Amino acid sequence: MSETITHPEFHFICPESDLPIGKSKRTVVNSVTVALFHTEEGFYAIEDTCPHQGGSLAFGQLDGCVVACPRHGAHFDVRNGDVLSLPSVRGVRSFPVRLESGRVFVSLEPVTTQVPDLLHLG
Repeated sequence: MSETITHPEFHFICPESDLPIGKSKRTVVNSVTVALFHTEEGFYAIEDTCPHQGGSLAFGQLDGCVVACPRHGAHFDVRNGDVLSLPSVRGVRSFPVRLESGRVFVSLEPVTTQVPDLLHLG
């Protein structure tokens, strides 16, 4: 039996220089709205929409690797989409980011397919 290996398709988002450390960008890739963050640790991409009431996470306050939803303050880890505080009880999907020749690319093949919630976190 042969195994098929698929490689995620990466989509160009922006030049690295367009997104300084501590900033974020909201973008749409193939009808999926993605929030891209540049932290001291690197670039990270998660679903842009907060599961609580639909706030754009790209417009939230970024503190290190944690973003606060601008609507009601739910906190998410931008590295993996985990929810860290109420009022949201569900996390968001995270997506692979690739840097190439000073350009930022995102794949819609999620790093996380099962979205953690507060009830199941450590």
